[in-house]
Amino acid sequence: MTKENSSLFGRLTKTHGYQGKIVLKTSLSEKVEIEIMESVFLKIEGIQVPFFIEEFLESNFPFYILKFENIDDDDAAKELLGREVYIPDNCFKQKTSKQIKLKDFIAFSIKDQHDHLIGEIVDLLEIPGNSLFVVDFKGREILIPVQFQLITDINWDDNIIKMIISDGITNM
Repeated sequence: MTKENSSLFGRLTKTHGYQGKIVLKTSLSEKVEIEIMESVFLKIEGIQVPFFIEEFLESNFPFYILKFENIDDDDAAKELLGREVYIPDNCFKQKTSKQIKLKDFIAFSIKDQHDHLIGEIVDLLEIPGNSLFVVDFKGREILIPVQFQLITDINWDDNIIKMIISDGITNM
């Protein structure tokens, strides 16, 4: 595998349990289906080294839990923390032809976890590490943090984003 036919998938961030499992935080901006892989490549001293997968579990996006062959305890797993993980480009089941940007969500409606309409996204404040949707809520603007782990559904046909929203945001 070369850099030209592989993509950065994420970084190993912490151990999971005591049997050598490791949490991978993906660098992807949206969840995509991944073909079952028998190995991934970790960047070690500038070289992509194959590691064979024993277990690959989806967690809450953007996190996955990996168990590599021959990595059977917490100490061995800790030695891999911080490493970049690469996968072959052909492991992606689908690729979007268009890169989705946060600005694409302007004019989408937002519903909360109880299916209540909060309002319409009228603008976006792009602050590094903390982008915010500007939402028209009953005639006034409120700010809702753009955190993908809080988005539970995107209905592209009806332009609706369903999110977990804390009560404090709408109780002003």
